[in-house]
Amino acid sequence: MQARHNVFKPENKWNFQGNWQISRFGLVDYGLGVKNFEDNSSTFSVDIYQTTNPDSAFPMQYKYIRFNEKIFRKISQGFYAGAGLSLDIYTNIHDLKLDSVGYSPHQIYCNTYEFSPAAYSSNGLLFTFQYNTRDHPLRAYKGIYAEMTFRLNQKWLGSSSNSTQVQYDLRKYWSLSRKNPEHVIALWFWGSYRLGGVVPYLELPNTASDTYNRVGEGYPIGRFRGPSYACIQPEYRFPVTRNKFISGVFFVNFQSASNGTDQKLYENWALAGGIGLRILFDKVSRTTLCVDFARGNYGSSGIYSGLGEIF
Repeated sequence: MQARHNVFKPENKWNFQGNWQISRFGLVDYGLGVKNFEDNSSTFSVDIYQTTNPDSAFPMQYKYIRFNEKIFRKISQGFYAGAGLSLDIYTNIHDLKLDSVGYSPHQIYCNTYEFSPAAYSSNGLLFTFQYNTRDHPLRAYKGIYAEMTFRLNQKWLGSSSNSTQVQYDLRKYWSLSRKNPEHVIALWFWGSYRLGGVVPYLELPNTASDTYNRVGEGYPIGRFRGPSYACIQPEYRFPVTRNKFISGVFFVNFQSASNGTDQKLYENWALAGGIGLRILFDKVSRTTLCVDFARGNYGSSGIYSGLGEIF
């Protein structure tokens, strides 16, 4: 069960952003950093979830509770400041290959940093700043969206460890035509850095770990993970039919992740690219149905769908 919201009050004086989740979850883990597994068989994903498990991967199951809520107050034209709370609680964690193989990246990480491999939490205070000049929140043709959040995970809030992180979400849109403003060049830069302390393994930033699980199309959720993670995605959006009912998009993305030891952020990159269709539901709200096909390195590919643009 998951509920997500992004609500603006009249005149945009207040903005409420939330992500609540209760789930029994599963993912296929590949360890930390950006690595090349030569023995991987090709993998195909449907909406970030893998349909096959390569021999070199480590499937996991766990129960997950998330409460993330941020409140922003407009302080001047386009500028907002806010604060919030994030509770991320992981229990009943089970490494499915641990008994047969004897190890897993998750188990090694927990032993190294003295986390219980069965359960842990990452609970913290959020302090955030936002700059927003987009002409529309769902499907922007022009403008900028920039958000930077500092997260302070604290043991007195029930966190398994103290740590400090900074997360950024940067988006820029250029309309290429006054007559057809749907011709758009868009750029997305999403990432998270560890500034201090140690973060539990499953809470480390990774592929598709943004609020709407959209970052890093071409790979399944959790494919690349690390203490610090970043993804850059430029794309070109364009109308296909004259009445703008169907539109298209070409995109590429570049992902990088550190591994906490010998592999630094931006040292190695994983590339993916794809095409997509947009079916317009309502012209006023600019609501679209999104269907993308993307292909990445190591034989990874997938089909991704949802409401609204990727960013």
